[in-house]
Amino acid sequence: MLAEPAIDPVQIDRRDKITLIGLNRPEARNAVNQDMARQLTVAFQAFENDDRSNVAVLHGIGWSFTFADFHAEVGGNKFMKRLRAECIRHSIQ
Repeated sequence: MLAEPAIDPVQIDRRDKITLIGLNRPEARNAVNQDMARQLTVAFQAFENDDRSNVAVLHGIGWSFTFADFHAEVGGNKFMKRLRAECIRHSIQ
């Protein structure tokens, strides 16, 4: 029996000066779990340190973009509050 290939819950694509950060858990309506939270943190840190990108666009892959979290997995909504604060901070710079 062949194992299913691992799918990254976060996909990063760069187009010119734009970084696209895709939530890739369509089977869970792109809800954020621990693995995705870690990868989102890494993705936004990489964006922040990349002088070639001026803007990051967070989007959902699949039929839905749901910016929800699994409270039990992520530890309440602490990560989501931090991520929202980071998004706001970047949008006003």
